[in-house]
Amino acid sequence: MVKALLQALPSARFLFLFRERRAGVGSQSRAFGFDAEALALLLRQSIVAYHEVASCGRKASIVWYEEMIRSAEAPVSLGP
Repeated sequence: MVKALLQALPSARFLFLFRERRAGVGSQSRAFGFDAEALALLLRQSIVAYHEVASCGRKASIVWYEEMIRSAEAPVSLGP
């Protein structure tokens, strides 16, 4: 899927939103039920997708959810 997005959107910037592990597991569990294997797979797929985008030389930024909500007034910068 990542390769298809890269081809379809050649000038796109990609933003990956990550969350602190414990808080993320708690939130996902409350919303969708606890499935450790599924949560681990989701995290792995997210990291692999970020790596694929970044290794192609494309604009890829990571935003940590906890930092974003701590400074809600500050806009998220994706660079030039």
